[in-house]
Amino acid sequence: MRFISALNLKRVIFIFSGCVLCAASPAKISDHPQRNPVTSDDVRTAATAISESIKNAAPIAKNDAGCINGTDNRDSEICAQWMTVDAARDAAIYGLISVVVGVIGTIFLLLTFWQTRSTSRAELRAYVSIKPDHLIIKDRGLGGFSVGVKMRNGGNTPAYEVVHYGSIAIMTVEAATDYFERAVERPQGMGAAFTLHNGDEAEGGIDGPADVNVIDLVDLSNDEKFLFVFGVTEYRDVFRVARSTQFCFSLGVGIFGDIEQRMNAEGPMHQVGGLEWRLSPFHNSAK
Repeated sequence: MRFISALNLKRVIFIFSGCVLCAASPAKISDHPQRNPVTSDDVRTAATAISESIKNAAPIAKNDAGCINGTDNRDSEICAQWMTVDAARDAAIYGLISVVVGVIGTIFLLLTFWQTRSTSRAELRAYVSIKPDHLIIKDRGLGGFSVGVKMRNGGNTPAYEVVHYGSIAIMTVEAATDYFERAVERPQGMGAAFTLHNGDEAEGGIDGPADVNVIDLVDLSNDEKFLFVFGVTEYRDVFRVARSTQFCFSLGVGIFGDIEQRMNAEGPMHQVGGLEWRLSPFHNSAK
C-alpha cells in the first residue's frame, strides 16, 4: 500500500519529533568531543520533508480492482504480482506435463526395445521339424512296423541336445482324436542327443509295437483303420531355451492295398518309400 491515513501521519510526526527532541537534549559530559546540537529548525525541516513525502505518495486508484484472470493491466502492481504467480503455476504445470510425456516416451521406448529383442531372438533361433520318410514292415505286418523319419533345422542357428521320441499305432480317426485329446504318454526315446546345425537334416527311426493284431491289419487293408506315427522332438536353441515340436502323421487312404501285394512278393522284411503321409489335425504344435 502506498498511502497512510491522516491519523497515522500525525502519529509518525509526533514520534519522529519526540525522537529528535530527545536527541537535542544536553549530552552527557564525557571525554569525547561534543557534536553540534540539533536545533528546532532542523526538527521542523525534517518533519516538513516527511510530511511532503507522504503527501506526494501516489495512492492506489479507486478503480484498480487488482487483476482479473485473463487480463493484462500493466498499470496495476497487484496485476503484475498475480501474473507472476500465474506464470509460475503455468511453468509448474508444463514441467509436470513434460515429466509425464517423458515417462510415457520411456515406457514406449522400453516396449519397442523388448519387441525388437523378441523379434531378433525369434529370427535367430532354431526351428526343428520332423516328418516320416519311409515305412518298414516286418513279417507282413505281424511283426510290427517301423518308420524312418527325417529331422530338419530350418532356423538360422544350431539346435543343441536334439532328441526325438515316437510310437506307432493302428486305430480309427475317432479313436485317435479321443486319444490325443487326453494327456499323451511320453513314447520311448530313440537315439542319443546330438547337435543339428541350421539347414541340415538328420535321420532317425521310430518303432511301433512288436506284435500286431491280425484284425488291425485287415482293417488297415480295408481303410477302416489308419497307421499313425506320432511323437515329439526336443532340443535347445542358441539362447539355451528348451524347445519342442510335436508331430503326428497318418498314411493315406488306399495305400495298404498296394503295400500288401508288394509284401507278398518281396519277403518278410520290406521297406516302402514314397508314401503319402498326411499331417493329422491333432498333436502338431511347436514351442
